[in-house]
Amino acid sequence: MKKILIGLALAVAVATMVGLLWLRTLNHYATPETLSLAILEGPVTVHRDAMGVPYIFAETEADLIRAQGFVVAQDRLFQLEFYRALIQGRLAEVVGRGGLESDIQVRVLDLVGNARRHSEVLAAGPRAYLERYAAGLNAYLECCRDDFPFELGLLDLQPVPWTVEDLMSVMHYVGFVHSRNWQDELMTVRLAAALGADKAGELLPLNRNPERTAPYSELGFERLRVVGPGAPSAADGLRQPASLRPASLRLAAGGGSGPARFPAFGSNNWAVAPSRTASGHALLASDPHLDPRILPGPWIPMGLFAGGIRAFGLAVPAMPALLVGRNADVAWGVTNGYGDSQDLFFERVDGQDPNRYADGDGWKTFDTRTETIRVRDADAELGYVEEQLMVRSTVRGPVVTDHPGFEAGAEVDLSLRWTLAGPQRGEIGIDRFLTAGSVEELEAAVADIDVMFFNVAIADRHGAIARRSSGRVPTRAAGVGPYPVTPGGEPAWTGWIPKEEMPGSRGEDVGWIATANNDLRPDDYGYFYSSHFAPDYRYRRIAEMLEGEPRGTAEAHWALILDDLNLQARALAPRFADALDSDSDLADLAERLRGWDHRDDQESVAAAIYHVLYEQLFGLVFDDELGTDLGLDLHRMRYFWIQRFDQLLLHGESPWFDDVNTSSRQESLDDLIREAGRRARAKLSERLGPDPEGWAWGELHQIAFVSPLRVKGYGSELLGLAPIPLSGSGETVLRAQYKERDDFAASFVDSARFVADFSNDAFVLGVVAGGVVARQGHPAFKNQVSVWASGEFLRWWIQPERARAETSLALRLESR
Repeated sequence: MKKILIGLALAVAVATMVGLLWLRTLNHYATPETLSLAILEGPVTVHRDAMGVPYIFAETEADLIRAQGFVVAQDRLFQLEFYRALIQGRLAEVVGRGGLESDIQVRVLDLVGNARRHSEVLAAGPRAYLERYAAGLNAYLECCRDDFPFELGLLDLQPVPWTVEDLMSVMHYVGFVHSRNWQDELMTVRLAAALGADKAGELLPLNRNPERTAPYSELGFERLRVVGPGAPSAADGLRQPASLRPASLRLAAGGGSGPARFPAFGSNNWAVAPSRTASGHALLASDPHLDPRILPGPWIPMGLFAGGIRAFGLAVPAMPALLVGRNADVAWGVTNGYGDSQDLFFERVDGQDPNRYADGDGWKTFDTRTETIRVRDADAELGYVEEQLMVRSTVRGPVVTDHPGFEAGAEVDLSLRWTLAGPQRGEIGIDRFLTAGSVEELEAAVADIDVMFFNVAIADRHGAIARRSSGRVPTRAAGVGPYPVTPGGEPAWTGWIPKEEMPGSRGEDVGWIATANNDLRPDDYGYFYSSHFAPDYRYRRIAEMLEGEPRGTAEAHWALILDDLNLQARALAPRFADALDSDSDLADLAERLRGWDHRDDQESVAAAIYHVLYEQLFGLVFDDELGTDLGLDLHRMRYFWIQRFDQLLLHGESPWFDDVNTSSRQESLDDLIREAGRRARAKLSERLGPDPEGWAWGELHQIAFVSPLRVKGYGSELLGLAPIPLSGSGETVLRAQYKERDDFAASFVDSARFVADFSNDAFVLGVVAGGVVARQGHPAFKNQVSVWASGEFLRWWIQPERARAETSLALRLESR
């Protein structure tokens, strides 16, 4: 029997290898060396380096953008079509019932309708830019059907021509996943329902900007009156949020398991003035934090050359130009700015007529629309079944709590208003990135990005540096927007934060600027911009390193991207060690924490002890009062609670530390730390064995890159990659965030690294956590992962002559 099993295993392994070799042949480019395209005005050449990275050479910017679309379709057609199905709410049509909830959410939000209305008001320049890119995508669809990737057939995805509306819908979708405030608002409601307004107010986000000199202005607890005294009563027609269920947006992009994630953005970036570089020229570093686990990842590294344009950077499928990059004169990098563009409203429903809701002093009838969603079903006569979706809307927006994924409880109606659903301007901003000649010109382009919420770091050849926030953020009558309100007679939104007053600064006076998803509002900022920010640890560590690196090189700044020193642990680990020391059974854990350098190195035992203990401590502090379900949901919203929780731990005394389920004694923080230590030992022993010498952080903290053809289960490693141990964590500059309390697998990492030094006109430094080509078996499907995991970099060429010399001609595109 044993011989039979061994034989079967060998047969499966051989068959798998043969299949992969077959896929490698089947799924490679079959495009001829020369193609004639009617869309081109002149000749274009496409070169590729040894890693498959494309370099596009055209005579005009218009042809360059057309050719960019063509090459992106050649490399990422499967990804493009899956994104389009996701954003249009057709995921269930492709993958079956597992995609239905995502489709419902997208249809309720009417992402495609919003994008269509926006595309109708585009100015001539942005429209032409998008039309050229779409023309390139469509030229590939027309000429190269026999060259389509194998994956399309597996899911029966049938490409159709791309439109400006399709491209706008991608930007709107990015804008939606940038905007996390509605989830924070819903969590606030749930906390208030569970704890009462005053107690819940103690957990509201604590936002810290280390550059402020004035005291922090925290959100006033007296405003939190969604339930309890002062709340509207049932007699007012409001259904009380008395029993709220867990709610989370589980779009395939944000946290789903589908093969086309388009995750929320995090990231670090910084720019350094000539006074702080070894070369005497400005320098920029950027490392976007995304979930790149589904190969080949979200970024397409590419070089773009035409006339006066010479640029290299990172593109996103279905979005022209470069979101991170450098041209001849300017370099830029993006992080998520988390501008608050969304508000939830308690809608008052007429007790006599459920089809009406209150608006001001009167009643209005809900607008309704019906969406038809096809769900793939092999047993159905047509291969699919249809489901009807009815969406109610008020003047503020759709009633989201009618639907799966948004539901907050059967006793509350919440509508969602967001800026992307309202009237739009005609600019897109990104169409001017490639041609910007200075910081000022790039800042002006950033100001015209209304639907995506970036913090953009900028440096230029002249030595100027700046940071600037994009997006359109409303000004609010109530002043703040961190939790739902009941609409009154006056407009809740009174206008928009003026573009020139969006968060931003110039940095020549101090020699550097940086962003790390943190609060950037200065002392005297006069608007409510957001309450959703990262804790300040990454930003403070970046500042610490930049202040300590007065004359850095590009290579030195690459090393800063890889820094794994944890400032949170530097503050908390000594406190943990002191508490553990008083228990002889935990003294060995205390000794390791006390001797730790606070680096989340993958070889570190202390790092593993610290993180497991910290996560257990969170549950011990909050689960007794929140319950396990709400406690776990809150835990997943780390920006909401980390800074507040850490403040409690550093203060050392709080009623939260007492376990409400025990009446015989009152627990202290030291008691909870010791219990968290016992639980951490048990969990580490269960996972890694009883000997602490085997508790290396990288044994717990790993990332697995997978193929969209096999996301998990048997064969996923053969199609993807075996799990890779990682240094870093959520609070280190080397970002490697885990999601769950008991699962330390990383999902949110520095998906790309990029450093541009204006003393070097030949190349930039970079790497992506994945590959270039979305074709299973292609040599460039996952070939940069090993470089990324090692911490090394690639040279990406921006000098046209060097780019041609270091690459091979792959394709000629001629005008017809």
